[in-house]
This record gives sequence, C-alpha cells and structure tokens, in this order.
Amino acid sequence: MEPAGHEKVLCMISGGVDSAVASYMMLRKGFTPIFLCFDVQPYVDRERVTALQVAMRLGGYLPERRVRMYVVPHGRSLAAILESCPRRLTCIICRRMMFRKAERVAEREGAAAIVTGESLGQKASQTLTNLQVTASALRSIPVLRPLIGMDKEEVEEVARRIGVYEIATRASCTASPRGPATKARLEDVVEAEGRLDVGGLVEQDLMGLDVMDVSV
Repeated sequence: MEPAGHEKVLCMISGGVDSAVASYMMLRKGFTPIFLCFDVQPYVDRERVTALQVAMRLGGYLPERRVRMYVVPHGRSLAAILESCPRRLTCIICRRMMFRKAERVAEREGAAAIVTGESLGQKASQTLTNLQVTASALRSIPVLRPLIGMDKEEVEEVARRIGVYEIATRASCTASPRGPATKARLEDVVEAEGRLDVGGLVEQDLMGLDVMDVSV
C-alpha cells in the first residue's frame, strides 16, 4: 500500500453516495484526494453544501485531517448545451465539459488521475460506450472508476460503514432528458459540440472557481 500523500488524485464529487465511496476507495489505497464539485445551479440544488459535508467526513480518514475542495461553476455551460445540442446527448456533452474543466484543475494540482463514481448500468447513460465517449474529451490524464463493477447495494454498504450514507444525497438534475442516448456515437457528439464555444465556456467557468481548504 502506498503511503498516504504519495500521489494526488482529483475526485469529482457531487455530494452523492457513489462519488463519496469512489473517493474513499482511493483514499484507503494511500492516495491524497483533492475534491472537485461542480455548481450546476439552477439545475441541481445544494450540491456544493452536501459535497463539502461529504469531503469533510472523508477528510477524517486522512492523517492531516485537512481537505481541499474546488468548486467550479457549470450552470452556464449546461444552459448552453440545453439551448444548442440534441436533448438525448445532454448528459454526455455535459459530462465531457466537466471532464475538460477537471483536467485543468488536475493539472493545477499535479494530480495523477481523475476519479469518478461512475459504474456500469447504474444510470441509463452509464454504458460502456458512453463512458468511452465522455472520457475521450480528456487530452491525457487517466480516469479511474473504482466502482465500475459494483452494484448499488455494495456501494451503499460501504457508504454506511464509512459514515457518509446519512449525509449524502441523490439529487436529481432537472436538465436530464427523458430518453438519454445509451450508445452515443463520438462523431455525433463532436458535431453537436461544434455548436458550442467549448473553449470559451471552459475558460469562463474556470475564472469563477472557488478553492476551500478546511480542517476537519
């Protein structure tokens, strides 16, 4: 097992159970988690507050008992996606935008990888094809998915054991389409993204990022 603090990983957390458990699984392997939450208001409420509560609970497992969490605005990007892109591709394009911003934060922190709470089949959009399409937005940094083969019950069992189940939420996003694409084609996604100022949205949102260093 690597000693705690040996390498940083950027953990994308939403305040939900899945991302909390994924972060914990990296933490227990000796990696130092740097947390990243996306503020998706007005499409998701209180995500920032709950994500910080989860991060602080996980911070109790770190020797230094301190956590760093970045909050990056994402509501503007999602609004642009809803306005210009096919509805069935909303979740995939939204996720690709998140990955682009996450990669920039990871580079700033010197993180070795991005960690997500994604798993196969937990959501309609989380198919192997879609996971590949979303990750292809990244230039070089790897994506780690510790929960990839776990089912809902297994994840919730870990969440209860580590004390995050009671504070985590399963907030729904009002922008989610009724019929999301389950096997999106990369060429269709890239074509749809061509209707957006992807670089401009990323830069604008990163200018509004907030960094919190909290002792727990």
